[in-house]
Amino acid sequence: MCEHDREVAMSAQSGESIDPNFIFGAVMRRWRENDRKIGLRRAADELSMNFSHLAKWERGERPVPSDMIHKLDHVYAADGLLIALHNLMARHDALLAISDSGYLSSGTFEGNLPHREDDDTMERRALLQLLTALGYGSAIPMSALETIFSHAESVIGGHENTNLEEWEESVFEYGFLYVTRPPGSLISSATTDFVEISRLLTISQTPVMRSGLLRISAQLAALLGMEFSDIGEKNASLRSWRLARRAADATEDRELRVWVRVREASYAFWTGRPGSITSRLIDDAVQIGDRTPSASLARALSVKATVSASGGDTEATRTALTDLQRAYERIPDRRRESPLWSFSERRMHWGQAYPSALIGDTTEATKAVERSLALCPADYRADIAELKLIQALSLAHDRDVTTSLDIATAATEGQPLGASRRRILGQIVDALPEKARALPAARDLHVLAASGQSA
Repeated sequence: MCEHDREVAMSAQSGESIDPNFIFGAVMRRWRENDRKIGLRRAADELSMNFSHLAKWERGERPVPSDMIHKLDHVYAADGLLIALHNLMARHDALLAISDSGYLSSGTFEGNLPHREDDDTMERRALLQLLTALGYGSAIPMSALETIFSHAESVIGGHENTNLEEWEESVFEYGFLYVTRPPGSLISSATTDFVEISRLLTISQTPVMRSGLLRISAQLAALLGMEFSDIGEKNASLRSWRLARRAADATEDRELRVWVRVREASYAFWTGRPGSITSRLIDDAVQIGDRTPSASLARALSVKATVSASGGDTEATRTALTDLQRAYERIPDRRRESPLWSFSERRMHWGQAYPSALIGDTTEATKAVERSLALCPADYRADIAELKLIQALSLAHDRDVTTSLDIATAATEGQPLGASRRRILGQIVDALPEKARALPAARDLHVLAASGQSA
């Protein structure tokens, strides 16, 4: 890492205030060198510009023109991070200009309203730190995340022209992106949206608008909980889940309250939190839902079957699977399928396959995996890999060591692993006969389950 980049990375972790152009240039350089792995001249050629001008952008000596941001993000393969960072910087500059003029965006004189300049500055700086750390692939700056979440907690208790339908569409889209993108890749954009929703909550007046914004906040916080769990950021994930529950409870939307707790229970299991926590979350979800048929109730029973199977309770597992089948058949509104919200037929078969594999019912597990795979879209690569791992787990219980290891190895090649696949991978190794665990392929899978990074 060069001295320029080292200075930026240290500043991002320490919370020191630095020139946003300096940050933006350093993040640009990081993505060009580490992800695209191309030189400055080649990048300049692809951007159709003089390389010396590009170098000044990367050194932070000149601001990047707005009309170049999308092209830069594409050429640097930044997956939207440069766009998100630039949008945040633009908001930063606009708020500073408003502050200097003495007026707020509504045209109201600032002296008539509570002064929030320090809070806004801290929040903007925190998000810059978070995005910069993500851009460098360094550790999540917990102080920055604390600032963002603390601000959100202060407003959970839109602007009145806010289009809630657009925000709902964004969350809906995140559901598809979550199952098609690598673990952790949505954190920067979801956090940016989360901060904006928090800002809108501070100025929202009508109950309908506030309730809608709280719904969005709860879903975004849950998404961040899932993403932080997938990349092993335990503290950040726990804070995200707590905030998701608070926001959901503030809406008094029973379905949302159940959904958040069931999602948290799933990831509590995947990340190895105590079984009592997972069970309590499931019990709370069922109680809040009053056993009313819904997609979330079906998902809750799926998690319950998984927890029972993981604990070796075959009778409780079979009972939960029977309840799951009945709950699925009674879901009243299938709506349009969303990987985050709905409980599809594909997911139903997954819910049968995994617990069955854990209790050694290989016949049922194999059938359920095949049914689920037949319904799985080709671009749901993570879900397909997960189903393949369940198949490998079933074969491991059936003592078919060679086929199990072959399938597990193929399912993990070329992609980082989220929390669920890490857990299943570890269970595959544990299910192997003791002598088989010494095989090179088994040792490789054991290391992979611990690290989550494929070779």
